[in-house]
Formats: sequence, structure tokens, C-alpha cells
Amino acid sequence: MKTLPCPECGNKLRIFEGVKSIECRICEKEYTITWENDDASLSPLVRELNPAEKEFQRLLSDFSKSFKDNPTPEQQKIIEDFITDFKRSKDEQTETEKSEAELREQYLKKKSEDHE
Repeated sequence: MKTLPCPECGNKLRIFEGVKSIECRICEKEYTITWENDDASLSPLVRELNPAEKEFQRLLSDFSKSFKDNPTPEQQKIIEDFITDFKRSKDEQTETEKSEAELREQYLKKKSEDHE
């Protein structure tokens, strides 16, 4: 196991041999891990959309194409309901995620105070 500081926030990232990517639990930055001999290095990860986000984008694109520029009030309601439901499901967090969110808030607050 290696320990490297997160390039964004300095949080200690524990990296186990063979792992190819990691996300910092504090600043939520994702990194690709490159291994050379026993040394590990981090580079920013180019993230793909998860399946739900891909589906959301596809459906939104389909809506846009089928409704053109002037959706009917019923079509507009469908779009708004869909977006609201997607955001609501995305906003639900577990207790662990909430505590991590608090740590992130502390990090961001400290970061903004450091820049002042």
C-alpha cells in the first residue's frame, strides 16, 4: 500500500497495489493511478457518465428532438417532471455520504478562507 497526497486538497489517499483509479473522499476529484515498478503517480481522471446520467442525457436529447423548439404545455410538463425526479433521486444520500459532504464543506470553506 502507498499513501499519496491528493493533488487538489492534500488528503491522504491510500493506494493499494494494482488499483488503477481512486477518488478523494474530501474534494471528490478522481485520479488515474500509473504504476512504475513500486512507485505510483496520479493524474486527473477523465470521467465517463454513469449509466443513469447517460440515460438522462439520451432521453433529454430525444425529448428535444421530438418536441422541437416549441413543446406543447403537456410535453413541457413531462420534461420538467423528468428533470425534477432525476434531481430528487440524485440528491438522496446515505449517512456516510452526508458526513463526507460535511468534510467537503469544511475543506471548501478552508480553501476559500485561504484565498482571502
